[in-house]
Amino acid sequence: MTYSALRAGSDDTELAQFIVEKILDSLGHVFTALSLPCVEGNGAAGLPSLDDVRNRTTKVVLDAMKLQDMMQRVYVSHDYSVFFAAVNGSYLASEMEITDVGPDTMKELAEAVQQTNGSRGTVLLPVIPGLRARRIETNSSHKDTIVKKASVIAVL
Repeated sequence: MTYSALRAGSDDTELAQFIVEKILDSLGHVFTALSLPCVEGNGAAGLPSLDDVRNRTTKVVLDAMKLQDMMQRVYVSHDYSVFFAAVNGSYLASEMEITDVGPDTMKELAEAVQQTNGSRGTVLLPVIPGLRARRIETNSSHKDTIVKKASVIAVL
């Protein structure tokens, strides 16, 4: 059974036990390599029992999973995506900003923009992509948020 297959389900305890067994297997190899005793049951002088280590490790893993869930829910509440304006698409002021075709622009590009006979509000060339944030929750009525507008050359 893999981590992703288990995480897709809703039983965090089962996943935690799976992870703990992997950790304990690794610790067993380390203890063997260091010639340390692996104590079963109640433990020996000053050494925690394997059951105690298992219980403590399970708690740490479950706490880490809770933290991961909180981070995804609270801090990563949006999916971010880069977007380009479509050539010959409509200019949308809410998603795009006009790139100034100033004196430093290549002569050919400046002439092509000036000689274009496109209709008003048409994107001629996407220059820099924008960044869009979309709520992860499917039942949310919130609209997309434009974090960074795309830069375009357009006929206005």
